[in-house]
Amino acid sequence: AYTGDGAWRNNRAMGNAVGYDVRSGCTSLKLLPYRNSAGVTVGTSEISNVVAAENGMGIVPGIWTTFPDEKFNLVKDKLGSGTVLDLISNCTLIGRTPDDGSGDVRSANCDTWSGGGEAWHDGFKIGGSMCGFRHFDEYAYSGLSYSGPYNIGSGSKYGGVYDFRYNVEGVTFYGFSGYDSCGRKNVAISNEMAVDGEGSSWVGGAHFGKSTCYPVQLRKSNFSNTPTYARLRFSESTVQAGLCTVYDDGSLLGYQPEDASTNAQGMYQLVSGTRHEWPTPTLTDCTSWEDLDYTEEEVGGGSCLWWLRFYDTLKKSINTESRRGVVRTGIQGTGYADGVCEEFADDADTNPAGFDNNALLCRNGLEYVHLQMNVPEKR
Repeated sequence: AYTGDGAWRNNRAMGNAVGYDVRSGCTSLKLLPYRNSAGVTVGTSEISNVVAAENGMGIVPGIWTTFPDEKFNLVKDKLGSGTVLDLISNCTLIGRTPDDGSGDVRSANCDTWSGGGEAWHDGFKIGGSMCGFRHFDEYAYSGLSYSGPYNIGSGSKYGGVYDFRYNVEGVTFYGFSGYDSCGRKNVAISNEMAVDGEGSSWVGGAHFGKSTCYPVQLRKSNFSNTPTYARLRFSESTVQAGLCTVYDDGSLLGYQPEDASTNAQGMYQLVSGTRHEWPTPTLTDCTSWEDLDYTEEEVGGGSCLWWLRFYDTLKKSINTESRRGVVRTGIQGTGYADGVCEEFADDADTNPAGFDNNALLCRNGLEYVHLQMNVPEKR
């Protein structure tokens, strides 16, 4: 609250769908969200000085505009998550608070705060009453949950990963374990909604997210009381999640592998363990198109994109599994013949709960770059 002496103090929020919704003005005000569905939703280009404890999601890029006194189908009954947020810095994100001497604080209450509860707000969600809502429910709690660029009023938009990334600098993550004593799934950095809407079979799915998974760059951060396997998990929500990437200066790994593991910028590259694929409807329609030997000029095409149908090389590869996906091992005759992307935090001794973070560390010259590419217009 404002104390009248030019300072704001005791800015605590507890038990809400959203603790704080930051859209403009000062982005370094000290905020203390505790046990909210979303601790802080951020619609500005940066945020700092947040101390978030035991929230469903500590920090979420997005905008919160649904309140309990609004009625369904009004213009403001929408929520968005987007790529406005460029820098998260000097924050502390706590999954489970330290033991106060009377037992595990989180275990004293095994509620799930991320979303889908029975309260009026059902937890933080994106969407609207016209096209439906999606809850963040893959994890009981996480620190940073980054997402794709849902744009209110225009649905999903296709931007480029070549000129955007989430920068995480000087952030402390504390108390994430993969699974806690209540059996709740949790992780420090998650991306449940990063590609939401791609490959969805339900009506309205395309209103959320996009196929491009924006990368995260992690610098000068630390993970306390958080084992390596619980620091990052790539979602397996859709096949397009196979494109997700995190660049790490060593903060997340917690150790320094051989120099050959870094890319040209001196960063370690972590990629999703999910095999990248076309969504099932696209595979089905393109396979039928090729099997029936239709020409590109034939009417229709369903989910098979025109440029996949037009170019014979692409058309023949769409139903050949060996020609699809992303390279994860070296190729002879290239500069990364010994390259490999492999699990880095799956040792049974350090991961007794068997938590799968679905993440791979790429080494020995195997790295990925993001290019700007424009698909030519059909003439």
